[in-house]
Amino acid sequence: MATVQQTDSTECVLAGMLAENTGTHFLDSGGTPKFDDDGQYVGSEHGYGRQWERNRGRNFEGEPATVVNFRYGIEVTHHVYHWLKDRIEYDAELQERFEQFCEEVDPEHDRYWLDLMESFPEWLRDQGHEVTGLYGDGDPFTQNTYNGEDLLSQVLQFLYLEMDGDAYVLLQIHGGCDVRGGYTAPKAFRVMDDGATLLCNADGQIYCDPAATDAPGQLALNGEPVPPPQSHSWMTDDAYHWYADGACGYGAGTQLEQYDRKEIETPDDWEPGFLCVDADGNGYC
Repeated sequence: MATVQQTDSTECVLAGMLAENTGTHFLDSGGTPKFDDDGQYVGSEHGYGRQWERNRGRNFEGEPATVVNFRYGIEVTHHVYHWLKDRIEYDAELQERFEQFCEEVDPEHDRYWLDLMESFPEWLRDQGHEVTGLYGDGDPFTQNTYNGEDLLSQVLQFLYLEMDGDAYVLLQIHGGCDVRGGYTAPKAFRVMDDGATLLCNADGQIYCDPAATDAPGQLALNGEPVPPPQSHSWMTDDAYHWYADGACGYGAGTQLEQYDRKEIETPDDWEPGFLCVDADGNGYC
């Protein structure tokens, strides 16, 4: 018997948001998209393209959660599909309540989504719920990942709130070209763990994978599980400084971005004391 995936599963909701048509405008920088015979995006004429156009037809589940490349520096990218799936879970009940709220306060549908999102917590309070910010303190808040250090593949915008002791977000994904517009309709999700994990979008870990080659080791990016204890690693919390074995400060060791770079053709050309990079952008330690 064939397996039918629920359309309100977290995976389906996130995939739908990533491919949601967030519109076009002749003054934006997206241009005119071009697709091949299979419907795959192949580029854009007179513009840079839009994320929702690029995402059409992609198999997000089959793509790596994180990629690292050293071709133009230290480039680490967490795919928002996997990053979000590991942290949040679609909440159909809260989504229904948000839609009810929108119909009550904006029957003409002429208010911006962000305005509605930021008005929602007070409506919940009027319904008798305790609504706060992170860890039960303060008020709900809005976050846009474009406004700080970031390793995500696309910009996220969300309202974070805690209701009756549980953490939730109203999430938008930027699907346009220019970051000022082109956001998806908000969807409601429950935060599965510590709400602060949603604020750690600039965190990453790179380690020397002893299984990738013999010696030297090829640098790989660590998501899960934790790298072998014998493996040297570098960690970041700001998407730029890569601290040796996660340590910073005086005497902590050379940070990865501080190594001199050496272009090599094969792993045998590796030389100690350098960040060695081959033509494909793989790094070797």
